[in-house]
Amino acid sequence: MIFLCYNFIGDIMNYNLRPCTIDDYDFLFKIKIECLKWYVEKIYGWDENAQREFLKKEMNEKMQYMNIIQIDNVDIGVTTHFVDKDGNDVVGLIAILPIYQGRGIGTDIIKKYISNADKRIILQVFKDNPARMLYEKLGFKKYGKTNSHILIEINKEEQ
Repeated sequence: MIFLCYNFIGDIMNYNLRPCTIDDYDFLFKIKIECLKWYVEKIYGWDENAQREFLKKEMNEKMQYMNIIQIDNVDIGVTTHFVDKDGNDVVGLIAILPIYQGRGIGTDIIKKYISNADKRIILQVFKDNPARMLYEKLGFKKYGKTNSHILIEINKEEQ
């Protein structure tokens, strides 16, 4: 499915989501390095072999919820979204390669998740991740924290 969004200067962007497959492993590891390594390294330390194993485990457990973000059939990012046992929409990950960031695509995906959520949409974000500001601008509120993350939500039942 192709989606349209407007970037910050008013240009229309076309992007699509396609299901993730095992063949996307190398691309997902590239995403992990380019988008998440700084945070992981700062908090836990970066062990490449351990990160590769963690990604394999994550793909094995959650691949059915993972979608690759594309522009013109070029893979540019990944998003993970599912509904948990309590009916909450959970955004497990949204990561876009740095050269494609700032075009409004991530914002559009999050807005679609928000509009389609029935009860509550939750996600966690690294404390130092500047995307926190975007999530707050979109209406997310802090409801908890861990040593490394801030837990945020939009509770539609309270709106």
